[in-house]
Amino acid sequence: MKIKNEILSGGYKDIKNYESFAKIEPVNKGYSGEEKYYIETVDGKRLLLRISNVDAYEYKKNLFTTMSNAAALNIPMPIPVDFGVCNNNKSSYILLSWCEGEDLEKLISSLSEITRYELGLKAGGILRKIHSMPMPEKTKDWHGEYIKGAYEQIQSFNATGVQIEGSDAISRYFEENKHLVNDRPLSFCHGDYFTANLIVSENNDISVIDWDLYGFGDPWNEFSAAINNADVFPHFTTGLIRGYFGSEPSTEFWPLAALYLSMSSLLCVCWAVYGQQSQESLESCINNVKNTLLWFDGMKNPVPTWYLKDL
Repeated sequence: MKIKNEILSGGYKDIKNYESFAKIEPVNKGYSGEEKYYIETVDGKRLLLRISNVDAYEYKKNLFTTMSNAAALNIPMPIPVDFGVCNNNKSSYILLSWCEGEDLEKLISSLSEITRYELGLKAGGILRKIHSMPMPEKTKDWHGEYIKGAYEQIQSFNATGVQIEGSDAISRYFEENKHLVNDRPLSFCHGDYFTANLIVSENNDISVIDWDLYGFGDPWNEFSAAINNADVFPHFTTGLIRGYFGSEPSTEFWPLAALYLSMSSLLCVCWAVYGQQSQESLESCINNVKNTLLWFDGMKNPVPTWYLKDL
Protein backbone atom coordinates (compact mmCIF):
# COMPACT_ATOMS: atom_id res chain seq x y z
CA MET A 1 0.00 0.00 0.00
CA LYS A 2 1.23 3.47 -0.81
CA ILE A 3 1.51 5.87 2.07
CA LYS A 4 -1.53 8.07 2.16
CA ASN A 5 0.30 11.27 1.24
CA GLU A 6 1.13 9.74 -2.14
CA ILE A 7 -2.56 9.11 -2.80
CA LEU A 8 -4.29 12.04 -1.11
CA SER A 9 -1.56 14.62 -1.40
CA GLY A 10 -1.43 18.32 -0.71
CA GLY A 11 -4.79 20.04 -0.32
CA TYR A 12 -6.72 16.94 0.70
CA LYS A 13 -5.20 17.16 4.17
CA ASP A 14 -7.94 19.65 5.06
CA ILE A 15 -10.55 16.87 5.04
CA LYS A 16 -12.02 16.66 8.52
CA ASN A 17 -10.24 14.04 10.67
CA TYR A 18 -7.71 13.38 7.91
CA GLU A 19 -5.11 12.68 10.55
CA SER A 20 -7.12 9.60 11.65
CA PHE A 21 -6.83 7.95 8.20
CA ALA A 22 -4.45 5.03 8.70
CA LYS A 23 -5.03 3.36 5.33
CA ILE A 24 -6.14 4.75 1.97
CA GLU A 25 -6.71 2.74 -1.21
CA PRO A 26 -8.20 3.90 -4.54
CA VAL A 27 -11.58 2.45 -5.54
CA ASN A 28 -11.84 2.00 -9.30
CA LYS A 29 -15.54 1.38 -9.79
CA GLY A 30 -18.44 3.31 -11.28
CA TYR A 31 -18.89 5.96 -13.97
CA SER A 32 -19.29 9.12 -11.92
CA GLY A 33 -15.83 10.51 -12.69
CA GLU A 34 -15.21 11.10 -9.01
CA GLU A 35 -12.14 10.09 -7.08
CA LYS A 36 -13.08 7.30 -4.67
CA TYR A 37 -11.04 5.89 -1.81
CA TYR A 38 -11.39 3.11 0.72
CA ILE A 39 -10.38 4.41 4.15
CA GLU A 40 -9.45 2.68 7.38
CA THR A 41 -9.06 4.88 10.46
CA VAL A 42 -6.77 4.39 13.41
CA ASP A 43 -9.74 3.25 15.52
CA GLY A 44 -10.80 0.60 12.97
CA LYS A 45 -13.61 2.38 11.12
CA ARG A 46 -14.02 1.60 7.42
CA LEU A 47 -15.16 4.44 5.20
CA LEU A 48 -15.67 5.49 1.58
CA LEU A 49 -14.34 8.89 0.56
CA ARG A 50 -15.74 10.48 -2.61
CA ILE A 51 -14.10 13.61 -3.99
CA SER A 52 -15.65 15.86 -6.68
CA ASN A 53 -14.97 19.23 -8.23
CA VAL A 54 -16.19 22.05 -6.00
CA ASP A 55 -18.65 23.03 -8.76
CA ALA A 56 -20.72 20.04 -7.60
CA TYR A 57 -20.87 21.38 -4.04
CA GLU A 58 -24.61 22.19 -3.91
CA TYR A 59 -25.58 18.95 -5.60
CA LYS A 60 -23.36 16.92 -3.26
CA LYS A 61 -24.73 18.81 -0.28
CA ASN A 62 -28.27 17.85 -1.31
CA LEU A 63 -27.14 14.27 -1.89
CA PHE A 64 -25.63 14.13 1.59
CA THR A 65 -28.88 15.43 3.11
CA THR A 66 -30.99 12.99 1.08
CA MET A 67 -28.85 10.03 2.10
CA SER A 68 -29.00 11.15 5.73
CA ASN A 69 -32.81 11.24 5.54
CA ALA A 70 -32.86 7.75 4.01
CA ALA A 71 -30.49 6.37 6.63
CA ALA A 72 -32.76 7.80 9.35
CA LEU A 73 -35.50 5.47 8.07
CA ASN A 74 -33.18 2.49 8.67
CA ILE A 75 -32.78 1.80 4.98
CA PRO A 76 -29.67 -0.41 4.67
CA MET A 77 -27.12 1.79 2.94
CA PRO A 78 -23.83 3.67 3.44
CA ILE A 79 -24.26 5.97 6.44
CA PRO A 80 -23.29 9.60 5.73
CA VAL A 81 -20.44 10.62 8.04
CA ASP A 82 -19.23 14.00 6.82
CA PHE A 83 -19.47 16.48 3.96
CA GLY A 84 -17.44 19.55 3.09
CA VAL A 85 -14.82 21.21 0.90
CA CYS A 86 -11.16 20.36 0.65
CA ASN A 87 -8.13 20.86 -1.58
CA ASN A 88 -8.04 24.58 -0.75
CA ASN A 89 -11.72 24.96 -1.72
CA LYS A 90 -11.15 23.37 -5.14
CA SER A 91 -12.98 20.11 -4.31
CA SER A 92 -15.96 18.87 -2.34
CA TYR A 93 -16.13 15.56 -0.57
CA ILE A 94 -18.56 13.11 1.00
CA LEU A 95 -17.45 10.58 3.60
CA LEU A 96 -19.64 7.48 4.03
CA SER A 97 -19.50 4.28 6.00
CA TRP A 98 -18.15 1.33 4.01
CA CYS A 99 -20.59 -1.42 2.96
CA GLU A 100 -19.04 -4.86 3.32
CA GLY A 101 -19.77 -7.45 0.66
CA GLU A 102 -19.93 -8.00 -3.09
CA ASP A 103 -22.23 -6.33 -5.58
CA LEU A 104 -25.07 -8.58 -6.63
CA GLU A 105 -24.37 -8.17 -10.35
CA LYS A 106 -21.06 -10.01 -9.90
CA LEU A 107 -22.38 -12.47 -7.35
CA ILE A 108 -25.77 -13.51 -8.68
CA SER A 109 -24.66 -16.11 -11.25
CA SER A 110 -23.00 -18.15 -8.49
CA LEU A 111 -26.09 -18.22 -6.26
CA SER A 112 -28.77 -20.89 -6.06
CA GLU A 113 -32.23 -20.12 -7.40
CA ILE A 114 -33.61 -20.16 -3.85
CA THR A 115 -31.04 -17.60 -2.70
CA ARG A 116 -31.75 -15.41 -5.71
CA TYR A 117 -35.44 -15.47 -4.88
CA GLU A 118 -34.81 -14.66 -1.21
CA LEU A 119 -32.52 -11.77 -2.14
CA GLY A 120 -35.17 -10.54 -4.57
CA LEU A 121 -37.74 -10.51 -1.77
CA LYS A 122 -35.36 -8.46 0.39
CA ALA A 123 -34.52 -6.06 -2.43
CA GLY A 124 -38.21 -5.52 -3.19
CA GLY A 125 -38.99 -4.73 0.43
CA ILE A 126 -36.13 -2.23 0.59
CA LEU A 127 -37.31 -0.55 -2.62
CA ARG A 128 -40.80 -0.16 -1.20
CA LYS A 129 -39.29 1.51 1.87
CA ILE A 130 -37.27 3.87 -0.32
CA HIS A 131 -40.46 4.87 -2.10
CA SER A 132 -42.00 5.81 1.27
CA MET A 133 -39.52 8.66 1.77
CA PRO A 134 -41.07 12.16 1.92
CA MET A 135 -41.23 14.30 -1.20
CA PRO A 136 -41.25 18.08 -1.54
CA GLU A 137 -44.71 19.63 -1.57
CA LYS A 138 -44.14 21.02 -5.04
CA THR A 139 -42.87 18.73 -7.79
CA LYS A 140 -42.50 19.13 -11.50
CA ASP A 141 -45.04 17.81 -14.00
CA TRP A 142 -43.48 14.37 -14.07
CA HIS A 143 -46.31 12.77 -16.07
CA GLY A 144 -46.24 15.32 -18.88
CA GLU A 145 -42.45 15.35 -19.01
CA TYR A 146 -42.30 11.55 -19.15
CA ILE A 147 -44.71 11.36 -22.10
CA LYS A 148 -42.90 14.18 -23.91
CA GLY A 149 -39.57 12.47 -23.26
CA ALA A 150 -40.91 9.14 -24.48
CA TYR A 151 -41.91 10.66 -27.83
CA GLU A 152 -38.43 12.13 -28.11
CA GLN A 153 -36.92 8.71 -27.34
CA ILE A 154 -38.95 7.10 -30.11
CA GLN A 155 -37.85 9.77 -32.60
CA SER A 156 -34.23 9.44 -31.49
CA PHE A 157 -34.36 5.67 -31.81
CA ASN A 158 -35.82 5.88 -35.31
CA ALA A 159 -33.09 8.35 -36.26
CA THR A 160 -30.30 5.98 -35.19
CA GLY A 161 -30.90 3.81 -38.24
CA VAL A 162 -30.63 0.70 -36.04
CA GLN A 163 -32.96 -1.94 -37.43
CA ILE A 164 -34.55 -4.35 -34.94
CA GLU A 165 -37.30 -6.60 -36.21
CA GLY A 166 -40.57 -5.92 -34.42
CA SER A 167 -39.35 -2.83 -32.55
CA ASP A 168 -42.17 -0.73 -33.99
CA ALA A 169 -44.49 -2.69 -31.69
CA ILE A 170 -42.97 -0.79 -28.76
CA SER A 171 -43.93 2.63 -30.13
CA ARG A 172 -47.43 1.33 -30.94
CA TYR A 173 -47.79 -0.05 -27.43
CA PHE A 174 -46.75 3.28 -25.99
CA GLU A 175 -49.25 5.17 -28.14
CA GLU A 176 -52.06 2.84 -27.09
CA ASN A 177 -51.17 2.81 -23.38
CA LYS A 178 -49.63 6.21 -22.60
CA HIS A 179 -52.84 7.19 -20.78
CA LEU A 180 -51.81 4.76 -18.01
CA VAL A 181 -49.09 7.20 -16.99
CA ASN A 182 -51.59 9.96 -16.23
CA ASP A 183 -52.47 10.51 -12.58
CA ARG A 184 -49.95 7.94 -11.36
CA PRO A 185 -48.83 8.60 -7.77
CA LEU A 186 -45.33 10.03 -7.42
CA SER A 187 -42.70 9.04 -4.91
CA PHE A 188 -39.06 9.51 -4.04
CA CYS A 189 -36.95 7.24 -6.29
CA HIS A 190 -33.41 5.92 -5.91
CA GLY A 191 -32.87 6.40 -9.64
CA ASP A 192 -30.46 3.54 -10.31
CA TYR A 193 -31.82 0.57 -8.39
CA PHE A 194 -30.33 -2.54 -9.94
CA THR A 195 -28.04 -5.43 -9.06
CA ALA A 196 -24.73 -3.54 -9.43
CA ASN A 197 -25.87 -1.11 -6.74
CA LEU A 198 -26.96 -3.80 -4.27
CA ILE A 199 -24.15 -4.96 -1.98
CA VAL A 200 -24.64 -8.43 -0.49
CA SER A 201 -22.87 -9.33 2.76
CA GLU A 202 -21.70 -12.78 3.87
CA ASN A 203 -25.01 -13.10 5.74
CA ASN A 204 -26.96 -12.22 2.58
CA ASP A 205 -27.96 -8.82 3.91
CA ILE A 206 -28.38 -6.12 1.25
CA SER A 207 -27.12 -2.53 1.27
CA VAL A 208 -28.10 0.02 -1.38
CA ILE A 209 -25.31 2.20 -2.77
CA ASP A 210 -24.90 4.96 -5.42
CA TRP A 211 -27.76 7.34 -4.67
CA ASP A 212 -26.51 10.00 -7.08
CA LEU A 213 -29.43 9.73 -9.52
CA TYR A 214 -32.17 10.12 -6.91
CA GLY A 215 -35.29 11.99 -7.90
CA PHE A 216 -39.07 11.79 -8.02
CA GLY A 217 -41.49 9.99 -10.30
CA ASP A 218 -43.81 7.05 -10.69
CA PRO A 219 -42.36 4.45 -8.32
CA TRP A 220 -43.20 1.67 -10.78
CA ASN A 221 -40.94 3.27 -13.36
CA GLU A 222 -38.03 2.35 -11.06
CA PHE A 223 -38.47 -1.27 -12.16
CA SER A 224 -37.21 -0.33 -15.63
CA ALA A 225 -33.73 -0.21 -14.09
CA ALA A 226 -34.20 -3.02 -11.59
CA ILE A 227 -35.35 -5.59 -14.16
CA ASN A 228 -32.30 -5.58 -16.39
CA ASN A 229 -31.41 -9.26 -15.99
CA ALA A 230 -34.90 -10.69 -15.76
CA ASP A 231 -34.53 -13.20 -18.58
CA VAL A 232 -31.35 -14.58 -17.03
CA PHE A 233 -32.30 -14.46 -13.35
CA PRO A 234 -36.10 -14.80 -13.15
CA HIS A 235 -36.05 -16.03 -9.54
CA PHE A 236 -34.46 -12.79 -8.35
CA THR A 237 -36.79 -10.59 -10.38
CA THR A 238 -39.91 -12.52 -9.40
CA GLY A 239 -38.83 -12.15 -5.79
CA LEU A 240 -38.15 -8.44 -6.30
CA ILE A 241 -41.69 -7.81 -7.50
CA ARG A 242 -43.35 -9.93 -4.82
CA GLY A 243 -41.14 -8.43 -2.12
CA TYR A 244 -42.16 -4.97 -3.27
CA PHE A 245 -45.89 -5.66 -3.27
CA GLY A 246 -45.87 -8.10 -0.34
CA SER A 247 -47.67 -10.63 -2.54
CA GLU A 248 -48.70 -10.88 -6.18
CA PRO A 249 -48.60 -7.48 -7.95
CA SER A 250 -51.82 -5.68 -8.73
CA THR A 251 -53.32 -6.15 -12.19
CA GLU A 252 -52.57 -2.49 -12.94
CA PHE A 253 -48.85 -3.11 -12.55
CA TRP A 254 -48.11 -5.26 -15.59
CA PRO A 255 -49.33 -2.98 -18.42
CA LEU A 256 -47.38 -0.04 -16.96
CA ALA A 257 -44.31 -2.18 -16.32
CA ALA A 258 -44.40 -3.30 -19.95
CA LEU A 259 -44.58 0.32 -21.08
CA TYR A 260 -41.71 1.49 -18.87
CA LEU A 261 -39.49 -1.51 -19.60
CA SER A 262 -39.96 -1.38 -23.36
CA MET A 263 -39.38 2.36 -23.57
CA SER A 264 -36.27 1.95 -21.43
CA SER A 265 -34.92 -0.60 -23.91
CA LEU A 266 -35.20 1.94 -26.77
CA LEU A 267 -33.47 4.56 -24.64
CA CYS A 268 -30.61 2.13 -24.07
CA VAL A 269 -29.96 1.91 -27.83
CA CYS A 270 -30.00 5.72 -28.12
CA TRP A 271 -27.49 5.95 -25.27
CA ALA A 272 -25.16 3.52 -27.03
CA VAL A 273 -25.40 5.22 -30.43
CA TYR A 274 -25.36 8.90 -29.48
CA GLY A 275 -23.00 8.34 -26.57
CA GLN A 276 -20.57 6.66 -28.99
CA GLN A 277 -20.30 3.59 -26.82
CA SER A 278 -18.45 0.47 -27.92
CA GLN A 279 -19.87 -1.92 -30.49
CA GLU A 280 -20.18 -4.47 -27.70
CA SER A 281 -22.33 -2.06 -25.68
CA LEU A 282 -24.51 -1.33 -28.71
CA GLU A 283 -25.05 -5.02 -29.38
CA SER A 284 -25.97 -5.55 -25.73
CA CYS A 285 -28.57 -2.78 -25.97
CA ILE A 286 -29.97 -4.20 -29.21
CA ASN A 287 -30.28 -7.59 -27.54
CA ASN A 288 -32.09 -5.89 -24.69
CA VAL A 289 -34.76 -4.67 -27.13
CA LYS A 290 -35.02 -8.12 -28.69
CA ASN A 291 -35.36 -9.72 -25.25
CA THR A 292 -38.03 -7.21 -24.26
CA LEU A 293 -40.05 -8.09 -27.34
CA LEU A 294 -39.75 -11.78 -26.45
CA TRP A 295 -40.72 -11.16 -22.82
CA PHE A 296 -43.97 -9.48 -23.86
CA ASP A 297 -44.69 -11.56 -26.98
CA GLY A 298 -44.20 -8.65 -29.34
CA MET A 299 -45.97 -6.34 -26.83
CA LYS A 300 -49.12 -8.47 -27.00
CA ASN A 301 -48.94 -9.76 -23.41
CA PRO A 302 -48.03 -7.40 -20.55
CA VAL A 303 -47.12 -10.26 -18.20
CA PRO A 304 -43.51 -11.14 -19.11
CA THR A 305 -42.45 -14.69 -19.87
CA TRP A 306 -39.82 -14.69 -17.10
CA TYR A 307 -42.32 -14.09 -14.30
CA LEU A 308 -42.59 -17.31 -12.27
CA LYS A 309 -46.30 -17.42 -11.45
CA ASP A 310 -46.17 -20.83 -9.81
CA LEU A 311 -43.11 -20.28 -7.65
